[in-house]
Amino acid sequence: MIFNVEVRASPGSAASIVDVEGEVDVLTAPRFKAALAKIAEAGAENVVVNLQRVRYMDSTGLGVLVSAMKLMRENSGTISLTGLNPSLIKLFEITGLRKVFKVYANEGEALSVVPV
Repeated sequence: MIFNVEVRASPGSAASIVDVEGEVDVLTAPRFKAALAKIAEAGAENVVVNLQRVRYMDSTGLGVLVSAMKLMRENSGTISLTGLNPSLIKLFEITGLRKVFKVYANEGEALSVVPV
């Protein structure tokens, strides 16, 4: 099973971008959670999670995102999502999380609302 999480700075904006690849489930969620926690602990104010290469996400992955959102809000930060495929959009709509997260069509759109 392929799973990868990479964090990078966004040139020209004050955002950290988290690129996620593969399946986010009970086996891979701890790595995903650790990457997001490390960013928050480092003082990141704006995080964009790029899910373009995620093929599958279960409730554990959703829980990681909700926890990260709460942590970011406690630190006066934001977290937004981009690159959701049709199955992820459906998952977020069914669970009601589509109304909770800021979701953008692509990374450029998400970064356009982040302060420089």
